[in-house]
Amino acid sequence: MIELGSLVKCKITGYKGIATARIVYLNGCVRIEVTPQGQTGDKGIEIKSTFLDEGQLVVIGSGLNKKIKKVKETGGPRECFPHRRDPKRAGRGSI
Repeated sequence: MIELGSLVKCKITGYKGIATARIVYLNGCVRIEVTPQGQTGDKGIEIKSTFLDEGQLVVIGSGLNKKIKKVKETGGPRECFPHRRDPKRAGRGSI
């Protein structure tokens, strides 16, 4: 399974780009939308994205997928709604 955001290349045509969408049809066919990065055609017109079968694509790079650095928990109170525990506001439609 190709992860969205990966840099992929078509084994048949050599078309390269970022995997930006996945479509799964009822018959089980899986197609991936591949969006090229800054490629232009013969007349200098930007090439638009195309859908290709997942089976003919190979991942060649991480593309837009970056490792997210885990943030250390600092602790402390995390009450988004401090009024919920306020007895004075209990009968005023508080959640």
